[in-house]
Amino acid sequence: MRTRMAWLIGLLALSAGGFLTWSLTRGQNPSGSNTSTVSAPTGTKAPSAGLKLEPTAPIPEGKTQPLGDAGKLSPLQKQMYASALRGTEWLIRANRTDGRFVYGYLPALRRVMEGDHYLQQAGAAFALARAAHFSGDERHIALARQAVLTLLADTTMNAKEPEVRHTTWPSVVVNRLAAARLLV
Repeated sequence: MRTRMAWLIGLLALSAGGFLTWSLTRGQNPSGSNTSTVSAPTGTKAPSAGLKLEPTAPIPEGKTQPLGDAGKLSPLQKQMYASALRGTEWLIRANRTDGRFVYGYLPALRRVMEGDHYLQQAGAAFALARAAHFSGDERHIALARQAVLTLLADTTMNAKEPEVRHTTWPSVVVNRLAAARLLV
C-alpha cells in the first residue's frame, strides 16, 4: 500500500513539474536554424521576420500608419501582426462576389453551409472594415465598402422619421440597434 502511495506521489510530482516547466517556457527560439515555421495557407504569403511591413496604399493625413519596420517589434508583436494579416486574408476569401460572407463550410461534405444571419454578416463587415483600416490596403478597403453597402441595401427609411434607417427584417428576427451599431 505504501509502495503504491509513493509511486502515485512521485508521478504527480513529476507531472506537476513537467507542466510547470512547459508553461513557463517562451516557446520556439525566434532565431537559429532549428526554428520551425507554420506554413501559410496556399495562395497567401506569410510575412517574414526581416520583411519591411508597409501598407500598399498611402495613408491619408490624420490616420495612423499601421507598421513601419518589423525589426523593431518584439516576437509577440510580430506574431500578433502576422495573425491580423492572416485573419484579414481569411475574411477576404470568405467574402462572396455579392458582398456577403460565407456562413460556414462543412469540410467533410465539401459544401458551404446553408443559413445566414444579418448580424453575423454585419459583424463580419465590421471586422473587415477594421482590418482594412489597420492594413491600409486599397483592396481590403474596397471589399469592406462593398460589404457595408450590400448590407445597407437591406435597410429602409423609417416612415415617421425620414433620417432614420433600420433593417427590413422585423425586430424579433434582427436586433435593429445591434445592426445599426455594427453598420455605423
